[in-house]
This record gives sequence, structure tokens and C-alpha cells, in this order.
Amino acid sequence: MDANVLALYTGYAFTHAVQVQSVLEENALMVPFVVHWRNETPEPVMYPANTQEQAVALAIQAREDRTKSLDGWSSGREGLLKQNDGTERDVLLIEAWVPGLTEHLVLFHYYSPRPFVLVGGFVYKNNPQFKRSPEETKLFSHHFRRGISSHPFGDDCLKIVAKTVDRWPTATGQNH
Repeated sequence: MDANVLALYTGYAFTHAVQVQSVLEENALMVPFVVHWRNETPEPVMYPANTQEQAVALAIQAREDRTKSLDGWSSGREGLLKQNDGTERDVLLIEAWVPGLTEHLVLFHYYSPRPFVLVGGFVYKNNPQFKRSPEETKLFSHHFRRGISSHPFGDDCLKIVAKTVDRWPTATGQNH
């Protein structure tokens, strides 16, 4: 597994998700997408359907169908993550796969939809193939950022990332 390529794919999908989510109208849902990769060239494909559940299923099926014919894939969608107190929070769910991974990488980032702002940092689902030393983590971050920069929305995404808040904004603009 090439972790640097995985990072590139993941950063690109994250940027694509931030771009789409940051301009959605209120109460609109992000159409799940899959970025099909060949020779580090991305081909983002949206998977619309009558319902969000159907759209997610189409995107997942597309990833599975094309896994053997590509250098890898990355994908993004929005979701809700249940918290310990029973509330649900909005997340951008980013997944990526490269040859050699038995289970794809899953990460998410909390966000507040209106106004759009990223909240906190990335959270990774435990993946036994993705245990990294501090040096490997630094290299992964470098290539993740390279993935962000390779997207046409990359500079704007980095500005949004720079404004990430530690806590949830309130209607008055205060964080809690």
C-alpha cells in the first residue's frame, strides 16, 4: 500500500466535499461522489438518486465495481454522527482506497452547515493497516495537503481549513 498516494486521494476528496458543502443551499443534501483515480489523475463522479440512501448505495457500489480496474478511489458524502448525549452532529465522511489496503481508510470531519465552518480536527476510523509513526504521520499530512492543492478549489479549501473552530458556533457567533 502506498500511503502517500492514499493521502493524496484523501486530500482531494476532502477538498471536493468542502467545496460542495460550503455552497449548498439550506436544507439541501450533498450528492455522494466517488473520485476514480488512474495515474494520479482524478475523475470525480456524482451519484444522484431519488433518495440520499439510494445515492449512497450507488456510490458504494461504484467503488466496489471499479476497485480492480483503477489505481484507487476516494469518496465523500455528508452524514450525521450520533454523540454520547444522543444528539447528532453533521460530518463530512471521506473514504479512500489504494491497492494493498484490505479495508479502505475512513475519516470524518465535523462541520456546521450555516454558516459553513469546519469544527475540530479529523477523526480516523481504526484501521490495522494504517498505524503510523510520527514521521509517517507528518509525511501523510504533507501528501494530504498536496491532494488539497491539486484540486481547483484547493486554495479556498485551505482558507476554510485555516478558519476551523475548536467548538460548535452558536447563532450569536460564539463557540460552545
